[in-house]
Amino acid sequence: MIIKSTRIFHLNKINNIMNDITKQYHIKLILLSEDETNKNNYEINHAYSTNNEIIIAYFTLSPEYILITFFHELSHIINLNNFKQYNKFIEELNVSIFGINLAKDKYNITFNDDVIKWLIQQSFTYCH
Repeated sequence: MIIKSTRIFHLNKINNIMNDITKQYHIKLILLSEDETNKNNYEINHAYSTNNEIIIAYFTLSPEYILITFFHELSHIINLNNFKQYNKFIEELNVSIFGINLAKDKYNITFNDDVIKWLIQQSFTYCH
């Protein structure tokens, strides 16, 4: 399956892709509504992961941002200890790059530069 980065991503297609991938890795995918995001004190336009689940909070950004965030969180799970020797900022950068490459190399999914730049900028929130 090839998704062109210039194509407008549709949320249902993105959900199907994420569900298929989480099944391959035996990971639980949780998609939160805006109410659930607020009720559970999650941040809008963010995602979270544990050892075996990915939680996607409510996104106001386009579905392509959801998908790149999903691959970032997936990378945390499948590389659980590989990036832990670095500080948190470097860990987040490495996880982001791994996720972008995983999407391209294994699933033929590419992202436009603005989406990649946004993801990388999120890593800077770990700089103090």
